[in-house]
Amino acid sequence: MKIKLDENLPARLVGILERHGHHADTVRDEHLTGKPDDQIWQAVCAEQRFLITQALERP
Repeated sequence: MKIKLDENLPARLVGILERHGHHADTVRDEHLTGKPDDQIWQAVCAEQRFLITQALERP
C-alpha cells in the first residue's frame, strides 16, 4: 500500500510501515509542511496514496 504520513506523525513510522511491505513517505518529504489541507489532499490523490493523520477537522 502507498501511504503518506501527515506532519503530525513521527517520521520514524516510515521505516516501520516499510518493514511491513508498504511504500511510505511524509508530508515533510514533499515540503508540504504547513500547507492547507486541500493542497495536501491533492498531493495524496495525485500519488494515489492513503493518508494517515491525527488532525481533526472541526466544523
